[in-house]
Amino acid sequence: MRVMLDTNILVSAFVFKSKKMKELIYKLSKEHKIVICSYTIEELKELIETKFKVNPQYLDEFLKDFPFELVYSPTNIEKNYLKLEIKMIILFCIQQ
Repeated sequence: MRVMLDTNILVSAFVFKSKKMKELIYKLSKEHKIVICSYTIEELKELIETKFKVNPQYLDEFLKDFPFELVYSPTNIEKNYLKLEIKMIILFCIQQ
C-alpha cells in the first residue's frame, strides 16, 4: 500500500526525533511505500527555515536518507480551484 505523509508527520520525524516516530517510519517503510508530494517538501523546507531556524542542509541530508517516493504536485491548482469556486458562487447567486 502507498502511504502519503503530510508536513506535520515530517516535521515530527525531523525536528522532534522520538523513538516512537523512528519506529513508525521504519515500520511504514518496511510494510508500505511512503509517498511525499513536492508541495509537502516545499512546505517543510519553509517551516524548517522560518519557524525552527534550522539550516536547510540538514533537511536535505534527512530527506536523502528517508525512504520515500516523490510525487509531483501541480503548482497552479490552488488558483484554478479558487477560480472554479468563485464561478460556482456566482452561478448560485444568479440562480437565486
